[in-house]
Amino acid sequence: MLRMDGGARAASGLFYQYLFTIESFLIHIEADWPPEAEVVIEDSGDADAEDPDVVDFAIRHPDHGVVAVHQVKSTNDPASNTMSAATALRILIRLSGSIDCPEYVVTTNERPGREINELNDILIAARSTQPLTDYEFLSQLRILAAASTAASTELAAVAQNAAAVTRLRHGRVQATGETAETIRRRIRAHIREWRAAHGLALGENAARLLEKSTITEVFERAAGIETVMPTNEGAPARAVSLAAFTALLATSPLLLAEAVGADETAIGLHHVPSREGIARDEQLTAIRTRFDNIRSRRSRRCAVLGRSGLGKTRLAAMYAHTESEAYDRVCWIDAESDAAILASVVAQRRTLGLPDLEPQLPPTEVAERFRASIAAFPGRWLIVFDNAHHPDDIGDWLPHVGHVHVLITSNNSVDWTAYRPIRIPAMSDEQSVALLSSRLEADVANGPAVTRALYTVARRFQGWPLVIQVVAAHFGSLSALIEGAEQYLTQIDAYVLTDASLDRDEYPRTLQAAIGICLDRLEATAIQTGDDADADAYNMLGVGSVLASRSIPAILLFTSTVVPETALRESGYQLLVPAEPELPAVDRVIRRIRSESLIDRAENPDPDAASELRARVDINEIVQRIVRSRFSIEILINRASAHLGSWLDYYLNNNQYAEAVILQPHSLAVLAHASEWNGDKEAVRYAASLAGNQANLLDVQGRSTEAIAWLNFEMKLLLAQPNRQTRLVVKTSAQLARTLRLLGGTQQEILPHAATAIEALEHAAAENDRDWDAEVIRHELQTWIDAAMSKAQFTFQDVEPLQDLQRRVHALSAEFPADARAESIDTNSEINALLAHREEERALELIDATLSDLDRSDPLRRLNLVAYRVEALAYLHRTVELTAQLDSLDADLTAHPQIRAGIATTLLNACFALCAPLVDGGVDSTTHQQLDRVLRLARGLLVSQYERWCHALFSAYYSSTQDDRVGVQSILTIAATLRPEKSPDTVISTNELDHLQSWITYWLECADRGRPAHWFDGALGHFQHSSPDADSTPGLWLGVRIPGHRSTILSATSYHVHWLDDPSTTALTADLRTIDTGDPVARVRIAEMAGLLRITPTPIKGLIITSDSHPLHQSHAHFQAPPPPTPR
Repeated sequence: MLRMDGGARAASGLFYQYLFTIESFLIHIEADWPPEAEVVIEDSGDADAEDPDVVDFAIRHPDHGVVAVHQVKSTNDPASNTMSAATALRILIRLSGSIDCPEYVVTTNERPGREINELNDILIAARSTQPLTDYEFLSQLRILAAASTAASTELAAVAQNAAAVTRLRHGRVQATGETAETIRRRIRAHIREWRAAHGLALGENAARLLEKSTITEVFERAAGIETVMPTNEGAPARAVSLAAFTALLATSPLLLAEAVGADETAIGLHHVPSREGIARDEQLTAIRTRFDNIRSRRSRRCAVLGRSGLGKTRLAAMYAHTESEAYDRVCWIDAESDAAILASVVAQRRTLGLPDLEPQLPPTEVAERFRASIAAFPGRWLIVFDNAHHPDDIGDWLPHVGHVHVLITSNNSVDWTAYRPIRIPAMSDEQSVALLSSRLEADVANGPAVTRALYTVARRFQGWPLVIQVVAAHFGSLSALIEGAEQYLTQIDAYVLTDASLDRDEYPRTLQAAIGICLDRLEATAIQTGDDADADAYNMLGVGSVLASRSIPAILLFTSTVVPETALRESGYQLLVPAEPELPAVDRVIRRIRSESLIDRAENPDPDAASELRARVDINEIVQRIVRSRFSIEILINRASAHLGSWLDYYLNNNQYAEAVILQPHSLAVLAHASEWNGDKEAVRYAASLAGNQANLLDVQGRSTEAIAWLNFEMKLLLAQPNRQTRLVVKTSAQLARTLRLLGGTQQEILPHAATAIEALEHAAAENDRDWDAEVIRHELQTWIDAAMSKAQFTFQDVEPLQDLQRRVHALSAEFPADARAESIDTNSEINALLAHREEERALELIDATLSDLDRSDPLRRLNLVAYRVEALAYLHRTVELTAQLDSLDADLTAHPQIRAGIATTLLNACFALCAPLVDGGVDSTTHQQLDRVLRLARGLLVSQYERWCHALFSAYYSSTQDDRVGVQSILTIAATLRPEKSPDTVISTNELDHLQSWITYWLECADRGRPAHWFDGALGHFQHSSPDADSTPGLWLGVRIPGHRSTILSATSYHVHWLDDPSTTALTADLRTIDTGDPVARVRIAEMAGLLRITPTPIKGLIITSDSHPLHQSHAHFQAPPPPTPR
């Protein structure tokens, strides 16, 4: 299949590695390499590779294995950038350490500078016929790397290993200094030459399309997503053979010609509904007028307003189609709900220039990327927000910058005055007649009788396009209209007079009557014929009436109708879809409903979605409301919930987030109906599992507050069932407790849910229901309860409620067998304990042993372990290892952006080790760089208020290391608003964070007074009960030793000092000031001092301060009242 949207990302500068890889394909094809040879993308191609993440692509020969590995570094401005030899050398060292093979290549589009040429000369000489000795080779490299501490350190490590030196000799650097367009022109030339040699014609447009197709198919599909080419079957997902690539190059000229034609017009119109209908020239002209000169580079907005069924969507679609030549891109967004907007953007991510958009990201972040992409695109956009209810609903998504026209359709005629609104009236008689006649089979010649019948019927329905189409479907032909018009209108009048339910929402009663008669006929036909298609059509409308009105997956709708809940339950709630031979039955039912004009088939909005989601239908909201009134709505809710819940669960378990997002508008629509149901809760029991799965998706999207609401709804339904589903109660209550912990909930909020989960686990144990993941949940609850107990004891809170739960949850450990997930939780707990007790070496051993046994297909577990490794290395001050580990973690997080919760806390723990305010040794630039790196990685992973507060404090500290006084002040202000009222139960004390904040505040005071900030850990020395000198006050004096430092603190003989309110319950901090001006000198934190003061009856008059380096030099600090606060 040829893809027509793969070039945009390549041109952005992000796809240089893919362009260089394509060139590698072409070079090896021209060199007549075996067809079985492979290029392995974003992997080393060797399962034994020590560092596979460093490899962007590898070349694998069928006889000789991996013969070369490559890493690509790119810049968006190659003409202005030159890679240094030190940078290139560091990459080569890591690359050559990843795998043993004949060649290691660093490729960059940066300009080749003198240093790179020297490096390549050394590497060539190292493998020449008379090669350099190891000493000569390393000596010359050391000279090139001298300016870089990191490169010199890594080179020194290589020098200790002869095999590593040998590998490094086989490196080379390829610096091109070329733009993406230059490389792409060369690729197209290669493709044309290859096809010419094989007798296959190729024009310039076709060459561009084929080049785009290689980028999209080979690298977006082959790079770990799927094997896409028939000739590539059986190969690893990341490997593409030369045979497969050659097959793509050999695409037939006929297919290319068709695809080029499509490519030239495919600007996003395939997402726009059909333009079929009667042109309403007055309104189309009004839209054009609102947008003034359509080629203007100004952003403009226009809202098309009117009641449902008047043709707003069709009018917007007509405008998009008729004016498509004036726009470079068209984006059609279903704006019925937040979830619908998100699903539309995800479906069009390629058109929007966001092919890598992760659908599970929070909607606010998706909206930000959406707006940024619109702003960055140099061409003209038409963006349609269809069926928006209020300006606030689309506010986050509206582009403010860029060459964009925004067209909005809405039923709300009040709130769009700022959007230059156009109010859509009913159609004129002439337009109504034209629409009616266009929908009827012309089986009789036009004449007065035809004209009279057409006008008589059209006028009765007051110019509403929707009902006129339904009426046309009723008759089918002109002859049937002439013959049956009078009888039909009499039936309409009777319906209007007898059905009081038609008085709704100010819609014409005749409109509703026509839809009601259509539904009556569909129901009667189903009963009379006994045809399953007729019955299924009627019931599908019923199920569809509780879903969102737009983009309803047709197969989901069909399955929900024909597969009863019992069959779904017997399947284990699997994703049930019709087998291929049954698909014609689906089409038959859809055609049956469409023949009545009660649904529209939506355009295929997302060719990348799962096959069962590609066919979609729309049902107008008026039709939905009338249909719902004819069914027992609880049956519809229950049936839709059962199937939607199983589909959503399947997609979430398989990490198919784009598919889950497609279902989200329908899930939320069904749940909205379920939450309004006031009858027997058992009748909507399946809404409980749907609510739980919807909450899981919201959690993944970082919308935990919304998830809580649906989890509470799920629990309400579960507890109302006569036959309680124990497993669901356990899982839901545990998930509520977990999500509340994530949001920083109080113990009082979490405790009832933990108690409910434990009670349900006890019930499961009593019923011998053990073959499920109960132990994972039990262990999770135990971990929280143990931590909450420790904190309650530390803070002298009431522990009685926790004690009972702790006893019960520990007793349950004997009831449920441990599985691999529970064991992994045990491992995490052990690592946590080792790190908490500062046993980093043992923690590292356990982390590395666990990583070595870990399945590489488990990214969540791997990322958590790697984060623990970062924390351990930070405390051990292994800067080189830590830098490499941060590189690895950065790559992993980029590859798996859906993984968020839990990692930030571990990274923030590492920040404690990297914050060194108590060291009087100047600025440790390497440590501070690593702190900055950790903070950047953690920023996108923050979930709870506590994590955000921690991140702000560490960021303020980092700003202090950069002497950024304004930055420190502003971040501290933000931190004050972020501080949670109560820390999570897993955090026993915030003393260290309070201590850090005290340091930062002190740093600000020192900066204000133009003095350096010093803060030391002091060791308690001796007591002296007399005056140390003639000028000092007699009394009890305390000796304090500052380990390893003389520092400026001893530059004077006497100071004033006072105790600070140290956040610790054991330590005290002494604040030293100059006697004459009261300026800050230093702060000395003395461990165990608070307890000592409590048992010392005699007041301490002062401190006698010495240092290890100058034990005979003393300074005396006299206790005074605390200084007044510094004016800000």
